[in-house]
Amino acid sequence: MNATTGNEPHDNAADTDWAALVPEGGERVPELLEQVAASDSALSDLHELIHFPAPGHRAAPRAVDHLVDVAIAEETLPTDRWRPLSLLLELVSAHAEDRFPQHRDLDQWRDEVAWAVSTDAEKVREQYRAWMEEAPDEQHFHRMRNRLAVMEADDGAELLQAELDTYEAVLARVPDLVTLLQGGANRGGLDRAGEWVSYLLGFLPADAERIASEITGASQVLLAKDLRSAPKAPTSMREIMTQGLDSGEPLPAELFALGQVADPRDVDTTIGLTHQMAGETSTTPSPPRWRWC
Repeated sequence: MNATTGNEPHDNAADTDWAALVPEGGERVPELLEQVAASDSALSDLHELIHFPAPGHRAAPRAVDHLVDVAIAEETLPTDRWRPLSLLLELVSAHAEDRFPQHRDLDQWRDEVAWAVSTDAEKVREQYRAWMEEAPDEQHFHRMRNRLAVMEADDGAELLQAELDTYEAVLARVPDLVTLLQGGANRGGLDRAGEWVSYLLGFLPADAERIASEITGASQVLLAKDLRSAPKAPTSMREIMTQGLDSGEPLPAELFALGQVADPRDVDTTIGLTHQMAGETSTTPSPPRWRWC
């Protein structure tokens, strides 16, 4: 069951014409989605088919719900949740160089994509060239250059639409994703789901208020208010190997995510982040390790 709708997990993979959305290999998508949690090769192959701006990225918005459902499913082993989460992260963080330091304005992004879809492709290319030349800073230059590169493809406008639709599909599942910030199984051990989902949430500033609230709720120690009960000790060697232990400290990726989405005027959070980054036990968040490279 998912937190967004209260219904059973999405199960329309068989109803989607994946072959029409993914020019080469689309018929493999349902099988890859089914295997993605437990198989490195399935993760790599699925990424190759639907990453942005590959032609198959048009299928990415339809794949989002399946990936989230797999990540949060009770039957998915805690040690396997990183795979669907890592692909979701890749889908929303493509061209990260044009995302920072100024976040995209979601309403402006929607308007821009609507314009690109409804306007002659060559006119769109000309406008992106002009905006690239007039860019006020390096970030905007990269953004316009990347947009222009996508529009060079015959289906460029469709890919821009799919990128936006993918972002909004992931944004809609934030209530489900934040559940992975809780529990020793998600917060302890290697490739913990809490780390991956934190990085993912850091790229969703459009839902900044809810995300910041959830992160500070999961890591109250960040604000010197550690109200969580002590983690339950594992009762077997299997639990020790598969669940890990929650140290009680904020995860490094949570600091990254909170720094991205928190309101700069939130003094308490700013002070909390400063203390964490300056503390003797703090660690600088390390970037995710892409497994398909």
